Amino acid sequence: MYVFSDGVYEVELPDGTLWKLNDFINLLTRCNHDFLNLDDVLAAIKTATASQSFTDDCSLLEINFASSHPFRSSLEGY
Repeated sequence: MYVFSDGVYEVELPDGTLWKLNDFINLLTRCNHDFLNLDDVLAAIKTATASQSFTDDCSLLEINFASSHPFRSSLEGY
């Protein structure tokens, strides 16, 4: 799961228009298995938008949920 600010996808394209939320979601969906870390995601955004910088705030957080909780066995029976 990704949590992000609008600065991640509101990037100005060479024609002066802004990249849109759907473009960002499509990039994540298309390439989700290719990204090894958040730096790869940011690099893919820069490539897709032909922009080497973010002019707005840029916050991107990846959250992974484990399939089992590490404290599960110690909490069983409560």
